[in-house]
Amino acid sequence: MGLILVNYNNKRCISCVHPSEEIRSPPPRGLSVGKKVLALQSVYRALIGPLLQPPAMPPSEDYPTLALHPDHSPRECYLNTESYKIYILQNSHYHLFVLFPPALPIHIARQVSQRTLTIFTKGKTPKF
Repeated sequence: MGLILVNYNNKRCISCVHPSEEIRSPPPRGLSVGKKVLALQSVYRALIGPLLQPPAMPPSEDYPTLALHPDHSPRECYLNTESYKIYILQNSHYHLFVLFPPALPIHIARQVSQRTLTIFTKGKTPKF
């Protein structure tokens, strides 16, 4: 339904949401475009810093490393609500946030997110 891809090396990001639910003549059952954008933005703001560290930033003092081994940091996580599901991947200098319908199984969301990140980052460095 939507995504945010952040490239910390180039200090760029790309985002998009799927607007097709609003084009139908009956009232949409899913989230509006504005609510999709707000969901992605709020999850990004909530997780970057407290849980996921941008590669260029050293962990802050309140970063939850006390429970983690010093060599380990989270690479994937997801958020599930009644209205949506967001899968988050952290890979070298990228963060990918993908918005899914709530009924989608989490293992499918993981596979789609991993393939999406591979498509965006495979081969040449994307110029976004």
